[in-house]
Amino acid sequence: MLKANRAAGLDIGQETAKAVMLERKTDRNGRSVIRTTCQLDCREEGILDAGELRKHLHPWLQEHALDKSELTVGLPQYLCTTEISDFPPGSGLELEKMVDYETRQLAGLSEASFIQSHQLLKPAFGWKNPVLIGICRESVVDEQEAIFSSCQLNLADLSLSGLAMVNAYVDLHPDLAASEQLQLLLDIGAESSTLVVVARQQPLFFSALMFGAKRYTQALAKHMGISEEDAEKAKRQGRWEEEAFAGPFQQTTHRLEAEINNVLGEWRSHSPSQIAAAPIGLVALSGGGAQLPGLAESLGAALSCPGRIIGIPRPEHDGPDPRFLTAYGLALQAAGRAPIPLSLASDSIRWHSRRRQRFACLAAALVCLFLFMSGLITKSYLDLLEDRENFRQQLAELQHCRELIPKLEELKAETRHRETALGPLISKGNRATRFLAAISELAAARDQGDWFIYLADAAAYHAGKSPVAASGPSAPPASAAKRPGSSLFFTQPEAEPALQDSFHRINCADVPAMQSLIVAGYTPLRATHPYKPVREIVQKLNRSPEFEGVDLLPDSDQTGREDIFLGWEALLKGKVEGRFRAFTLKVPFETADIILPSRQKERK
Repeated sequence: MLKANRAAGLDIGQETAKAVMLERKTDRNGRSVIRTTCQLDCREEGILDAGELRKHLHPWLQEHALDKSELTVGLPQYLCTTEISDFPPGSGLELEKMVDYETRQLAGLSEASFIQSHQLLKPAFGWKNPVLIGICRESVVDEQEAIFSSCQLNLADLSLSGLAMVNAYVDLHPDLAASEQLQLLLDIGAESSTLVVVARQQPLFFSALMFGAKRYTQALAKHMGISEEDAEKAKRQGRWEEEAFAGPFQQTTHRLEAEINNVLGEWRSHSPSQIAAAPIGLVALSGGGAQLPGLAESLGAALSCPGRIIGIPRPEHDGPDPRFLTAYGLALQAAGRAPIPLSLASDSIRWHSRRRQRFACLAAALVCLFLFMSGLITKSYLDLLEDRENFRQQLAELQHCRELIPKLEELKAETRHRETALGPLISKGNRATRFLAAISELAAARDQGDWFIYLADAAAYHAGKSPVAASGPSAPPASAAKRPGSSLFFTQPEAEPALQDSFHRINCADVPAMQSLIVAGYTPLRATHPYKPVREIVQKLNRSPEFEGVDLLPDSDQTGREDIFLGWEALLKGKVEGRFRAFTLKVPFETADIILPSRQKERK
């Protein structure tokens, strides 16, 4: 059950209605703080029946600022069935099933619908798993709900008046309630009384006595020969120690004592031996009838134990006020502070109570949502302003970049021109270094008995071919055939003698880059695997970081360069003839000296 912000208990009797509202906070001892107490006396207000009482409830509670409180109303003990049963050890669904079965047994053969609730108690007096079970007819609960709905009051819960008395007693007198001795609580109303036996801060027995303070009024009226109305006034103003009151008081008290003994005797006969043999250690009276002078002492003497009055503390009252004890216990349950909560409210009552109590949470949530959305919209607006300023700055930067693009294009074109112009110079300047590195790699790749006789770049190799061979299908391009010597400039052909002494312009992009070398040499001839030495040279060169894709030069490319081997063949003829094999390799570089912009596009 949710804890109400404004919790109150309402105890409606036959002649009076009492209400207690508690503060949300507790005192230093952790006890509930009483905020408001009020009593509606039907006799003084001229209220004759229950119908008129219903009409006066809302104005009366509104007068004391209790109409908006969450109310827990007490059900008279005689309208409910209350029992404490001991069940086998179990919990959860098993206990629910056992309680439902016991409830059907208590309801008997009645065809009426019942509302039941239960509360697990602590093991005591031979009970291993005691459970407090409360049962009430559904028609009674519906009647109470209809009454308070018509009065426009916030009915939050319904509870037993006897259990409310126990909760108030445990809250106000925890030390007394914790005693091992049996304590008899007796709430005396106008026409009926509620009896509860308590020990170890939990109830052991509930009973309703059809005996109230009105019995004393009737006895006094009969003894003095006056009307009950006059006897009621005399009872409230008289002194019971006087002779006119002593006789009726003692006779009526003896009847009350007899009813109490009969009820306790019946209960003890069906109770465990620990309870049956235990004496009553205290009699505590509450309710309007508890204010009869000497009643607590008389009942205590009859039961051979102390008797006292229990009630809530009120500054304007001399001692504890017993009239509001039950209402205080009901207020504890409304505030969610009852030591033993047991609700007999219907699902409809609980749903309406939760809806009312959560309305404040809903309103707070809506306010928080509104503030959150307002903050979110404000933040979004500020972010949009910031984004707009950023976009404005970016747009200005883009405009500036747009103005710089033509200049960058000009710089890029000039850079390409200069790179193209410098490319041949860099390539020429790096050739000596590359040739030396190639010679070093060739020296490392040769085996014993191998020797190289020729090393040149591909353009020089093809330029040295005879004219007949150069005109073949594998002849190099014209630019390679007319490759200049060691200089960047070369003279015009003899067919143009007029320009022989002048410079000839060369497009830097047309100057071929040195991409591969041609290597020729000899290896010892082997009877088996004749090409193995050449293959080993090729493999070693391919593992070199300088070259990539080294292989034998195709025969078509070797045509026209037989002159490379003619001199060596003449020298070796007749001496080592048949002992060596000639070979020619194409050795491409892994990387070029420089990649000109035009060639970058070709590679892409």
